[in-house]
Amino acid sequence: MFVKSSSLKKISIDSYIHELFENFQDIVVVLDFQGKIVYLSKVTLKKLGYKEEEVIGKNFFDLFIRKEIRKRLKIIFSSLISKKKTFQIYENDILKKNGSRLFVSWRNIYFKAAGADLILSIGVDKTSDNKTKEDLERKEEKFKKTTDDWEQTFNSINDLVAILDKDLNVIRANKKAAELSGKKFDPNKSIKCFNFFQGNKGICEGCVVRNVLRDKKPRDILIDIFGNRKYHLWFYPILDEDGKIQQVIEYGKDVTLEERVKKENSVLVDAMDKAIDPILIVSLNGSIVNWNKGAEKVFGYKANEIVGESFIRIIPEDKHVETKRIFEKILKDKNHVYESVRLKKDKTLIPILCSSFVLEDDKGNPSGVASFMRDISDLKEKEVQLIKEKNHYEKSKQEWELIFDSLSDYIILLDKDLHIINANKKAREDLKIKNFNSIKTQKCFEITQKLTDRCPGCQVKELIKTKKPINFSMKYGARIFDVWQYPVLDNAGNIDNIIEYSRDVTEEQLFKEKNLFLANIIRDSLETIIVIDFNMKILEWNHGAEELLGYKREEMIGKSVFTIIPQSRVEETKSCFNQIMANEFHVFESERITKNKKRIPVSVFAYLIEDSSDKPIAVSTFVRDISDI
Repeated sequence: MFVKSSSLKKISIDSYIHELFENFQDIVVVLDFQGKIVYLSKVTLKKLGYKEEEVIGKNFFDLFIRKEIRKRLKIIFSSLISKKKTFQIYENDILKKNGSRLFVSWRNIYFKAAGADLILSIGVDKTSDNKTKEDLERKEEKFKKTTDDWEQTFNSINDLVAILDKDLNVIRANKKAAELSGKKFDPNKSIKCFNFFQGNKGICEGCVVRNVLRDKKPRDILIDIFGNRKYHLWFYPILDEDGKIQQVIEYGKDVTLEERVKKENSVLVDAMDKAIDPILIVSLNGSIVNWNKGAEKVFGYKANEIVGESFIRIIPEDKHVETKRIFEKILKDKNHVYESVRLKKDKTLIPILCSSFVLEDDKGNPSGVASFMRDISDLKEKEVQLIKEKNHYEKSKQEWELIFDSLSDYIILLDKDLHIINANKKAREDLKIKNFNSIKTQKCFEITQKLTDRCPGCQVKELIKTKKPINFSMKYGARIFDVWQYPVLDNAGNIDNIIEYSRDVTEEQLFKEKNLFLANIIRDSLETIIVIDFNMKILEWNHGAEELLGYKREEMIGKSVFTIIPQSRVEETKSCFNQIMANEFHVFESERITKNKKRIPVSVFAYLIEDSSDKPIAVSTFVRDISDI
């Protein structure tokens, strides 16, 4: 049984429990804390004369309990919830669809599954009183086993899960939560959450649980806890049928690695995202941490669909064992280049060439694995064709050279003594290389830079030492190039050659510098300037906006622009947004809400922001207070 949403309104029975209860000959009912029906077995539906769609989601007491005894049974139900008793037994009659009654002896249990508070009731039909004591004992034994199975499931969750009451007492905690706290959880003893998890004697500063209790809305926080581990904690309120908070579910996930990788590789990720080939970073536990645009294009998954998922999602089932062996080899050897097959979103298979290497933290410990992939579907098809034509070697060479020369960037193959032994057409033409025999005694720096010694900032020594790919920037005259150098290893793991891939990024660099200059001007301007994306999220909030509307920049970045727009002006704002998209700019008058809830009349001048390729990327708005006017 698991929760499908934080509101706890959608609860489903997993196949194992479903099969177990479907075979019960007794009445089986599962209710949530509001008394709504989550599950009725087929036997129960048959006995009561209902179809499943007529009862699921309905209130049990309103549907099956006579008005004369409804209040008393609701009190018993509330007692069961508040005291969280393992078992409670009582007897009462229930109404069938045809108006007749069954007299049922109930065995009830309170339990939690994946953060959901549930009541499981197994009822014996004593209308004809033909059930023996032995039958009841057998069913109670089976029921107890089911309870134990659910407890085991709760404790098998490898993330922190705990339930807090309104007084901040921990009333349930799974095994992982107890391990992290360093304390043995005893449900019969009262302990505050701040003491259980942090060892504090008083309430934590900025307590999130208090905010949840106050506004009845889920909240989350990123916090350093449990020996400086970085945890993402979510808190969800559990409401009764009157809308009052009864408990708070706390769920925590260790995101230390993900946060560290994000921080350490922010510059690398930016470069990666611009690469046309798939590049992904995987944590040591196999979850995908970063997924670039090239990966989106090749595999069909958007980053928000797959980041956080296991990389096994793109591995065909028959390659699982091979992939595990390769992953272990990468961790052992620090890098590995190999071919394999991957699974796209549409379930088609693609062969790939992959260069993987280990990422390390500041202490030299492995923190993840980065993989540079290339879809080699075309190459594989050509390879098969060449084999059939019994001319594999020559034609494979021709196809590689064709692809090699078709690239508009520079690719140079060096030996370990820095002689140029091959280059693509672009590099040959610009460096005026007619044949490689004529330059076999010259070093790369003599040919590319006309120097007598290695280029300033040359990273080849480091690459030979670490056997890891290296990325750096290099100036050739007035042009700026992004340079990648990859080691090519022989069977013994020694460097055989070096592939140097260079891309002219002069225009991109100038564009970035121009945008940074403009961004700094906008941010410091006393005019109120607000930049929003096409999802109405705020991208920029300058000093003038802080002064006029009272919100600090860090409060508003990423928030919806409707935070500062009166409800009565929402549709008007959407209409204006559409006009901006159609006409590239728009001038209109409206109202805005300050942080202290004051409504002020404003004049707005809005226009589209475009990137270097004239593609619209955001909307900039100049807002002016016209109260005096």
